[in-house]
Amino acid sequence: MFSAGTAIDGAISAMARLLAVELAPRGIRVNAFSPGLIKDTQIQSNVSPDQTGQFVQKTIAAIPLKRSGIPAEVADAARFLAHCA
Repeated sequence: MFSAGTAIDGAISAMARLLAVELAPRGIRVNAFSPGLIKDTQIQSNVSPDQTGQFVQKTIAAIPLKRSGIPAEVADAARFLAHCA
């Protein structure tokens, strides 16, 4: 479950870098973001609470702010990038 998400994040990052290089000569800007751990999302309901709890504790320990994000923060970042044309 978590390994698939990590692989997808890596693929998105690589694709964004590739597209940025290819489209820069045309004046096209490419942005991508991978928000990391976001609490209270539907994807967490597909995993047992024990698995989720262990994963969350390990992940938060590695985050400088020592907290997960919230869906509104992701929405705000997406809105900002969408308006940076």
